[in-house]
Amino acid sequence: MKMQRRVFRIGELARALSRDGMEIEPSVIRFWEKEFCVNPRRSEKGQRYYTDEDLRFFSAVQELLYEKKFTIAGARCALKQRGDPESFFNLESPVVEVKDQLLHIRKLLIKLKKLL
Repeated sequence: MKMQRRVFRIGELARALSRDGMEIEPSVIRFWEKEFCVNPRRSEKGQRYYTDEDLRFFSAVQELLYEKKFTIAGARCALKQRGDPESFFNLESPVVEVKDQLLHIRKLLIKLKKLL
C-alpha cells in the first residue's frame, strides 16, 4: 500500500504552525521562504504547496526564532550545523570547510614532526 504525502496550501501551513495563542500569518511563511531559501512546489496558477517535510522545517525555524530567540542569521547557522537531510543547505560547503580544517591540521602535524 502506497503512503500518500500530505500537501498544504500556505493558509493551512500557517494554521498548522499556529500554537499557544501565537498565530503565524502566511506573510511570515513567505518571508521565511526568502530568508531560508525554501522553494515550495507551485501549481500552474502559482499556488504554493507544502509537504510534511516543509512543515517540520518551518516548525524548526519557528522554534529557533520564537522560543529560543535566535536571530535569522543564527537560525540559519543552527539549521546548517544540524545537518538535517531535509534541510535545504548545500552539502558542499560543510565538506569544503572540513577539508580545509583537515589540511590545516595536516600542516601543523608536519611542522610538529620536524620539531621532534
